[in-house]
Amino acid sequence: MKRQEAVALSYLEWVRLIGTGAIRLGEDRILRWRPDRTDPVDVVADLMAGAPDLGTSATSFVLAMLEPEVLDRIREGGINLGQRLNLEAVRSFHSFGDTALAIHRQDAKAAGVAIDITPLAAGWAPWAEAVETADLRARGEALLALLDVPSCGRFGEAKEWLSNRERHIAHDDIIRARDSMFFGWACVLNAHKVSTGVAPILPADVKDEADALRRDFDVDQPFLARAPRLRDFVADLAAEGERPADLLAMASLKQHERYIIKRESAALDLPSLFDDISVLEALNGGAAGFLVQGLGERVPSGLIRALKVQGVTRPVAAAGVPTLPIDEADRVPEQIDAADVAPTINQSPPQQLVEVTPPPERPIVPEPSREQSSGIAVVTAITVAPEAPTVVPGEAVTEPLPEVEVPLDSEAPLPQFSAPDQLAVNRDRDPMNPEPVSSSGVALSRRAVDGQQAGVSPKSKRTVRPSASKLKKLGKQKDPLSSP
Repeated sequence: MKRQEAVALSYLEWVRLIGTGAIRLGEDRILRWRPDRTDPVDVVADLMAGAPDLGTSATSFVLAMLEPEVLDRIREGGINLGQRLNLEAVRSFHSFGDTALAIHRQDAKAAGVAIDITPLAAGWAPWAEAVETADLRARGEALLALLDVPSCGRFGEAKEWLSNRERHIAHDDIIRARDSMFFGWACVLNAHKVSTGVAPILPADVKDEADALRRDFDVDQPFLARAPRLRDFVADLAAEGERPADLLAMASLKQHERYIIKRESAALDLPSLFDDISVLEALNGGAAGFLVQGLGERVPSGLIRALKVQGVTRPVAAAGVPTLPIDEADRVPEQIDAADVAPTINQSPPQQLVEVTPPPERPIVPEPSREQSSGIAVVTAITVAPEAPTVVPGEAVTEPLPEVEVPLDSEAPLPQFSAPDQLAVNRDRDPMNPEPVSSSGVALSRRAVDGQQAGVSPKSKRTVRPSASKLKKLGKQKDPLSSP
């Protein structure tokens, strides 16, 4: 069979070629192959290796089949400008899919050229799937390295197990728990119910804890440590051959995934994630790696990039403590002075709420914390997580505060936090070094007050009387109110 020559053009290159009649193109992008000796998947992979990285959408690319030896060298004024591809040297244009063809055909018709589906379209889907899988793995491994969590040696098996579990979730059954502290548990329990056909029966104490979590919409707090009874109950649901810690990792992953989705991929609750990692590491180190790598594959790449820019690292827990402290003595109480918060933050960094700054092209102000309800405008991404309430049967849980966007240029007083610099977001105004008040201004104010209290009167101003000529002129003017 005759040798083929082709190049994968980006959509913009193609539009320019059919619109102007020629484009500059490097010869190294042209691929030559024998159709009877090459797999379509390999041909597509080699074609796309030289094409611009514009994602895996077939609408972004057009295949141009070329005549042999078609490129003309361009040199002008002693400058080598590359090579030129003329429209007359193109045999035919092709799309890699039916949807792409429907879009490309409109432009082709307007330019008076023909376009059709390429026989290589069979290799496009496997290539696109391989690219997306590689991107997912890269994101998962990036989050593992960023948070210093060892990888899970059985991640491929655990990921397949997770996908099978997620397919059994009836989302209509758990919609009421979607934005509460019970969402992750609801996903695991519902998947168990659908897959086995038997709904798990919760003991009374576990049911009370679950009911309290359903009414708790303050999701900026540790997840696994918040529900010790549910944690033990769900671990006992593991079937033969399953790892109990994987069920807990699944619950945490679904909770954090929902947190990211709710905040439009602009925030990740790192303190709660750190706490869950510590809980899983105490049970099974592989489960912690499963959680982080699985979550990393679902986190947008822009969010991971923002974490890297901020230099976020996982705090090291104290020796002998398997999980982060969750007792009341280690929590920061609500409605306290900001000066009392700083020592607590230094002692327990994971208790700070960290909201990640989105990519520069899409600035999003972090959501306010509870301190804002008292009139404090928080412009950094570091706040203090509220105290985790104790689970009491029938306990009334307050509704969440309304979400209010806080302007970054707010002049409201800032709390004096001594948080790590790596988590700070506001670069314009340093809350650690507020502008000192001028001592001279204070002294002047005090002398003025003391002088008034001592009865010291200020010097009287000289009275300026109008001249006689001015008085005469004023006397001649008639008052409009006194005229008849």
